[in-house]
Amino acid sequence: KKEDTSDNKEMSCVNFGLAFSKSKRFIINLACVYCLEYIILSGLSERVSKKNVIKEDFFHDILYETFCLCYQLGVWCSRSSLVVVKHIKLVEIFTICQAINLALWFTQVLYPFVHISWICFAHLIIVGLFGGSAYVGCFYFVLESKDIDSHLKELSINIGTIFNDCGILTSSLVVLLLDNTLMKI
Repeated sequence: KKEDTSDNKEMSCVNFGLAFSKSKRFIINLACVYCLEYIILSGLSERVSKKNVIKEDFFHDILYETFCLCYQLGVWCSRSSLVVVKHIKLVEIFTICQAINLALWFTQVLYPFVHISWICFAHLIIVGLFGGSAYVGCFYFVLESKDIDSHLKELSINIGTIFNDCGILTSSLVVLLLDNTLMKI
């Protein structure tokens, strides 16, 4: 069945406000999860790899690259798991869990307590799982929401991707700030 998209709302200030007001719970959580996870990935895990707190010789030269691989594995798995994620109605759980992950990685940067690479690898898979789950879940709930008018759903998804990118951009600014203050080597 081909859906009629002729009545979809175009981007304007008024339509943006309407779509955002109906979907902000999902959009804001998605942006927050991505901001937190990219602070972890591009700032904190990179800093852990530079501080040489992981003492295993095998991963010493490729630690950060392996961290990135583990993160991407988590994202890939969770973006393939709508059948599970759609049952988690409280999308805020992804944001809370990612904030806890950030706190753990930030503590690892300041006060290294994990010295085994496999624990860090598993944790980055978990970080990726929460990020991908938030991505899949938030967009699914926007599309399935009875509170969002059908002609605003496409616009809501577009706004969601804009906010997702803003979350990633914000993470870069936060990492720059942290690199020049608390995490300065």
